[in-house]
Amino acid sequence: MNNGEDIFNENEGLLEKGFSNELPDIVDDTTVKKNRLSVVKKVRLLTAAIIILLVAILLFVYGSSLNYDNIRRFFVKVSYNFNTEIAPSGSFEFDESDNMRYVGYKNGVAVLSGGTLSVFDDRGYLLSSKSAVYKTPMLTTSGKYLISYDLGGTSLSVHNSFDTVFNYTSDMPITYASMGKGNHLAVCSYAEDHKNKITVFDTTFSPIFTVYRYDRYVTAAETSPDNKMLAVAAVYPSGAEMYGEIILYRYGESESYATCKLSEEYPHTVFYKKDGTLCAITEKSVFFIDKSGTVLSKYSFDGKDICCIANDLRYTAIAVTTAGVGSAEITVFDSNGNVTATQKGDIPTEMTFGNNCLWALYENGYSSYDLKSGEKKTYPITERKAILFGKNSVILLTDGHGEIIVKE
Repeated sequence: MNNGEDIFNENEGLLEKGFSNELPDIVDDTTVKKNRLSVVKKVRLLTAAIIILLVAILLFVYGSSLNYDNIRRFFVKVSYNFNTEIAPSGSFEFDESDNMRYVGYKNGVAVLSGGTLSVFDDRGYLLSSKSAVYKTPMLTTSGKYLISYDLGGTSLSVHNSFDTVFNYTSDMPITYASMGKGNHLAVCSYAEDHKNKITVFDTTFSPIFTVYRYDRYVTAAETSPDNKMLAVAAVYPSGAEMYGEIILYRYGESESYATCKLSEEYPHTVFYKKDGTLCAITEKSVFFIDKSGTVLSKYSFDGKDICCIANDLRYTAIAVTTAGVGSAEITVFDSNGNVTATQKGDIPTEMTFGNNCLWALYENGYSSYDLKSGEKKTYPITERKAILFGKNSVILLTDGHGEIIVKE
């Protein structure tokens, strides 16, 4: 018994030296995990919300034209907002050359000059600059892509805002190239044992359709917006006379399904309108032609010289002048060839459509003509060679320099 009491006394002494007979508080590990999960969940929700917001902004800005190139342009634009020293907002520089080519592209501008293709956004920031060396450079656009080629040469390339997506080398010299709004490419060239051939490439840049003409000289060609038809402007000899025509083809058919005779007028330009009608321009007249090859309307300016032409999916404007007269007549047509506006004034050197207005560049200024109200505004400038219109801005170009003027 004494031994038992001794052990008890020893244990009691241990408690007195620092051990407690009270139970410690128990930490709930489940609560800690819940708190951690809550933080992770909030981060995930925030990330998802940012992604949804960015997608909503992209859809709002680009709508049905949302694609990889436009997404890339968007994020480059965001990065420029945080680095204002990259380029001066509202102005930009490019290589100077006597054979500068330019097109409005995605509310900005693309300039082919001095063997370099430069792409600028709607604030003048340089998006890309790539080599594009041609003896006789040409530049056009479908809206989605840029097409550069060597007129009379054999080289052609297709570009987006940043990269070259397709290179083509023709067997014979290229005489014309265009890309319709459906992004099918038509390339006209000379051909062995024929006067010309037209090769059509689909959206993957695979050749899908070829037309050969042994009896016609092809001056222009364009694919329809729905990528089902090809319109060809041609001139053919008959005895001592030359005649012009617009020839219509369905994809996959070697024979044309319709021909529109233009008599002794030679078409040098043909383009599709939004509703599938065609506008063909000769040295004497402008024709509007339906899908069956029937002339809807014709406007003649025989005896006058064409100063410049503006065209988009809805409207066509032609400025003509008489030799020795210091004024011009501008006529605006809708897609069916109906005259929607006319005006007389100074001779324009360039015209373009934008923001429901016809914009014209003159020697000492530029003007806007509202196609709905008929209101005309003039703006003074000097030493400008080209005018384009972005979403809400006028883009003016001269040798090696561009300026963007925002319009409210």
